[in-house]
Order: sequence, then structure tokens, then C-alpha cells
Amino acid sequence: MVVQILLASGACPRYFAGFGQTESGSSYVIATPQLFTAKHYSVTEANDVLNQLLPSWPLAQISQAIGD
Repeated sequence: MVVQILLASGACPRYFAGFGQTESGSSYVIATPQLFTAKHYSVTEANDVLNQLLPSWPLAQISQAIGD
């Protein structure tokens, strides 16, 4: 089963597109409003990423299945 991570829902949903890193070494979250540019994960991988995101994105959640 393939899923995506939804960072924020509502009228302007945002999906997780990856982690980035600045030149100084600080990490940040890349969010996208476009479903087709969001990362695809297995449920296990999505849970691992979601656990990293929840401290900063408390409303983040795994999407419904989008494929096998």
C-alpha cells in the first residue's frame, strides 16, 4: 500500500515533499500544495517519517491509500 503524508488539511492542503538542509546544517521541511510532487511511502516508512514530523507539525497525518 502506498501513502503520502498530509501536513495540513483544509482549503489549502500541504503535503510532505522531503527534508532539506541549509548551508549551515539546519534542516527544514519541504511542503507542497501539489499532490503529484509529494513523496510516496509504504505505510511503515510513512510512520517513521511522521514520527519525525509530529513535534513540528502536530496535525500531520498519513493519507488514505493511493495505490498498492
